[in-house]
Amino acid sequence: MKKILVIFTSILLFVSGSSAQAESDCPLLFKDGSAFWEITEKDPGTFSSNSAIASAVNDLDRVLKKLAGISGKKALQDSPGKIIKIHVGVDTALDDGETALKYQSDGLFITGGSPVAVQHAVYYFLQSQFDVHWFWPGEDGEYIQPRKEGKINPDLNIRVKPSSQYRGFHMCGDWFRVEDFKTWMVRNFINIHRHGTNFPKDLRFIQMYSSHNVHLPKTYFETNPEYFAEINGKRFYSQLCMSHPEVDTLVYRNFKQMLGKYSNLQILSVFPPDNQEYCRCKKCAEKDVSTAWFDFYNRLTDKLKLDYPQLKFATIAYQGYIQVPKNKVRNSEFVEYASYPRCNIHLYGDPECSRNKNVIQAMKNWQATGVKVGDYAYEFDIFIGARQPFLPFYSFIANTVKKTVDMEQILLIPEIGLSPRNGPELEADQYQNRLGLYLYAQLMFNADQDMDQLIRQWCDCHNDYPAGAEFLTFVYFFFLDYQAFVIYNTF
Repeated sequence: MKKILVIFTSILLFVSGSSAQAESDCPLLFKDGSAFWEITEKDPGTFSSNSAIASAVNDLDRVLKKLAGISGKKALQDSPGKIIKIHVGVDTALDDGETALKYQSDGLFITGGSPVAVQHAVYYFLQSQFDVHWFWPGEDGEYIQPRKEGKINPDLNIRVKPSSQYRGFHMCGDWFRVEDFKTWMVRNFINIHRHGTNFPKDLRFIQMYSSHNVHLPKTYFETNPEYFAEINGKRFYSQLCMSHPEVDTLVYRNFKQMLGKYSNLQILSVFPPDNQEYCRCKKCAEKDVSTAWFDFYNRLTDKLKLDYPQLKFATIAYQGYIQVPKNKVRNSEFVEYASYPRCNIHLYGDPECSRNKNVIQAMKNWQATGVKVGDYAYEFDIFIGARQPFLPFYSFIANTVKKTVDMEQILLIPEIGLSPRNGPELEADQYQNRLGLYLYAQLMFNADQDMDQLIRQWCDCHNDYPAGAEFLTFVYFFFLDYQAFVIYNTF
């Protein structure tokens, strides 16, 4: 059988067989309100043992019913076609994040390299084969167009490797409709839940605790001020002394106590409080701030990994420790580079922008140490007070994702706000930026998608604006023209 290999920059599609099929050769999942599918477990016990996969399977059945125009309990019919078994589950031949769709004589296989990836395989199947989308959180963001029949290409054989290994949004501030937002994330291929204070037992994501969490209770400041930062001979509670041996022990104990409560945690990311009042006592001042911090990080994670060998560790390059230290960073799944120094007027790669050149060079300097690097991005954070749906400009989103992929970074997590907690939905940040968030999620999964095409698709699928889709399309391209004017004429 002839095989065709189609390779994109960061998504692999393996398509075997002839692409030209007679209509009568295509297996039917449904036709004229009759259903011909049966969802089964690829491996017995999968649905009962993993709530994440079970949830995606429920979505699969629900959406197929909606596509087929079936209400209530689905009844299988013996004619005019045979029953197609849809096998859903983990395929150990795939990498953890990979997904695959394959049709063969014994049915349709929707698989992933891990339970998290199995979910994405389900949603990729619905999106790629039936044009189903979840454009924003909530029921009104769901796009499902019923049709008379649902066909499967008998030569379907697709294997997808996402553009970014770790894809997520760090949700800051008050949370508005956060459960809806998390459901939207998994339906749009987000695979990591990066959080600072909330530890949900949520199997839909890789769970990552990431926060300014290297600190001690203030009660210690009253009894042992030497545990805290010394600046010009005075002690401050704002940071810890990174060279005091008892601080090492106390912080280690704090994390051990915390980890004992959260067995589902997969990545622990640690870093100091969010200020630059670092200790400059005689011992700490022997090293620059970055080296002092990463020495502390190495010592802490050396101890913790002995107690938790399955746990992965990470940290962030930020503020006073954004520069590469003089020591080698150990025990880190990745280091997130906080890209807030980037220019928000020019795109990466613009030869006229020295600021972005410096940011890219800083990332390369980190990569040169051998540590894996990710981008903790700030496009939404920079414009959080503007409350304008076109900020950040969408070209910056596509540009950031493309840069991450080109530099072979393994992580991309933009910081976003889900606020305010109460009040009109129109004031919520994720409502204001729902198109930008959708673009980010889609492009992180497949950076080779055309951004303009994604936006046109969005416009074609929704008519909730005064003059319908054409109005939103006009406004979008007007803002693109305005952006070009601002960048190339004003600045």
